[in-house]
Amino acid sequence: MHAARELGQVKDIHGAHWNLEIGGLTELFAFKEPSPLVLFDQIPDYPANFRVASNLVNTPSRSSLTDGMPPDAKPIELIARWKELLKGVKPMPPRVVSSGLILDNVKSGADVDMLMFPAPHWHELDGGRYIGTADCVITGEPEAGGWVDVGIYSVQVHDKNTLGLYVSPGHHARIMREKYWEKGKNCPVVVTFGQDPLLFLVAGQSMPYGMSGLDYYGGLRGKPTDVIRGELTGLPIPAGKGKDFK
Repeated sequence: MHAARELGQVKDIHGAHWNLEIGGLTELFAFKEPSPLVLFDQIPDYPANFRVASNLVNTPSRSSLTDGMPPDAKPIELIARWKELLKGVKPMPPRVVSSGLILDNVKSGADVDMLMFPAPHWHELDGGRYIGTADCVITGEPEAGGWVDVGIYSVQVHDKNTLGLYVSPGHHARIMREKYWEKGKNCPVVVTFGQDPLLFLVAGQSMPYGMSGLDYYGGLRGKPTDVIRGELTGLPIPAGKGKDFK
């Protein structure tokens, strides 16, 4: 956010409503050249500083921030850089740690309230409010060595302590879920928000079944990712800044 503001590419909007207005403005600015990172604050029904950020990496200069390129790099240079990175990536398993910034604020049980966040009702015909759009969904393979998938899937807020997760047929998380259900077990899931944009980009890549997204992310960064082990799920959770729900 700070880097995007230094580039002069942040649009601050105060007072837009979570019901349709944030979604409409996000789409409007997505087609503006250059498309700014839009930061919504003072959202009706919510305290100040409970914010929504959209269109995070919509310009070449902001995309360059994810992989260490200078912000004035030309698009063709970014493409060449990505080709080089993807060709030479050597996956690195994450490093399990006991603490991290993700644990600075923890709520559990009756204290969980998903309605405390201004999740937008993005579009008129959406079924409800979606907090999971630029998210990362972490699931584990119950067989085959227990490798971990990281994907981007839609997450809807149903009520204060219920989220709905939709995964299209054929996607890795769907395959894993079916394996758990065939065994009569619940499928453990972790959803992160506000994670490193590079992890978000990794989650959007198509990878072979069996390739761990966190290992691949570590390879792109050139160092292992610090993770904590989720108490409820046993899944690895990036230990840096962000929010996660289990």
